[in-house]
This record gives sequence, structure tokens and C-alpha cells, in this order.
Amino acid sequence: MLAGLGRTEEAEREFHEALRCCAGDTQALASLGNLRYRQGRKAEALKLFEEVLRTVPDKVPVLANAARILTTSGDAGLRDGRKAVLYAEKAAQLSDHADASVLSTLAAAYAEAGRFDEAVKTAREALERAEAFQMPASAIEALRLNLQVVEAGQPVRAAER
Repeated sequence: MLAGLGRTEEAEREFHEALRCCAGDTQALASLGNLRYRQGRKAEALKLFEEVLRTVPDKVPVLANAARILTTSGDAGLRDGRKAVLYAEKAAQLSDHADASVLSTLAAAYAEAGRFDEAVKTAREALERAEAFQMPASAIEALRLNLQVVEAGQPVRAAER
């Protein structure tokens, strides 16, 4: 809640306290990873997400978040298309290919790995899901832009903070 309210320093203290009390608390690790991601500290976020996945390998949001960093980071040292595809395919499978955000991440992972035919197909599927579930217009527009990028044979990059 604190992180959602923009009170990041307090949130960080609470996450660290939770981890001090309950070492290996995967929810606290994942939440701290999400905070690091929002702060633009992608390498730290990825490390936390991968720590969670060593214990809970089927956690869809964590798989998707790790794949997103490995795929869209502006830092070439963090990108790994092969690993991103593994994480994103698993997240998509676990979510029955029903989550537009996960599918969008999978499309970006395919593009990062140079698998553009699959990227385009999956990006279209993500857009169709988003429209069918009447997601917010801003989310649909972002998916359209990602589709255009992969159709042009380019990898998807996130806006860095």
C-alpha cells in the first residue's frame, strides 16, 4: 500500500523488515522487486524476481516482470532474449494465454530473440485480448504501438526512467 501511495522509503523499510523477520518471504521479495522496477532499478529488480522464481517457479506476475526486464531494458547488459522467452512462455502457458499483458511481454521476448513472426502473431493476440476485455484505451494504444514495432522487425524497448 505504501508503495502505491508513493511513500517508497516507508515501503522499502517495511519490505526489509518483512525479510528480516521472514527470510525468503517470496511476497516481500516480489514486492521489493516491483518497487525497484518502478524506481528504474531494473538490475536489482531482476535479481529479486529471479530469487523468487528459484523458490516459486510458477508465479506468473514474477515470470512476466522478469521477462519484461530481460526483453525491454534499455541496458543491453540486462537483455537476454532466450531467457525472456522461457519466462514469458511459461507465464503465458500458466495464464492459459488469456492475459494481454503477459502476451505482450511474450511478443516482446520473441522480438528480442529475433523470432519476429511469432512476435507479430502474439502481439496481435495480446491486442485482441485487450480489446475483448475492454482494457483502458491507453493500454490498448500501447499494445498497438508494440505491434507496430514488432511488425517493423524491431525489438520493443521500455521508456527508461
